[in-house]
Amino acid sequence: MGIAEIREIIKRIANDGKTIILASHLLDEVQKVCTHFSILRKGHLVHTGPVDEVGRGEETVEVVAFHDDLPLILSSFAGAQSVKKDNGHYVVKMRDGFHSLELNRYLFEKGIVATHLVTQKKSLEKQFLEILAEADHAALVKN
Repeated sequence: MGIAEIREIIKRIANDGKTIILASHLLDEVQKVCTHFSILRKGHLVHTGPVDEVGRGEETVEVVAFHDDLPLILSSFAGAQSVKKDNGHYVVKMRDGFHSLELNRYLFEKGIVATHLVTQKKSLEKQFLEILAEADHAALVKN
């Protein structure tokens, strides 16, 4: 409850036009509160950018529907890059430019009503790890 209260206080102060610098390893909280983020490594700026850009380009959709041929139908969707079963639902990794809206429409046109359809985008934590890996690679190439 305390974290939620602090989050609201930070948002209220920011809405009043003030800039707040929040240093945290709790990346989920950073993603919920901040508009921009920077990554420092050993005192050097590795990356900076808007939090809104996190998750662009990589989208997966969890799907549950009662249909015997669901995996085949999901795989035949033009926007599906891959389909795998995970914990009772199917995870569809989408191709660039395709989103859950198109997948849902496709299923509906096939007479299938999804009982669960959840879009997942890349988290700030995953983006953070990718940025650090790229920085490590660039440092190795440079040396």
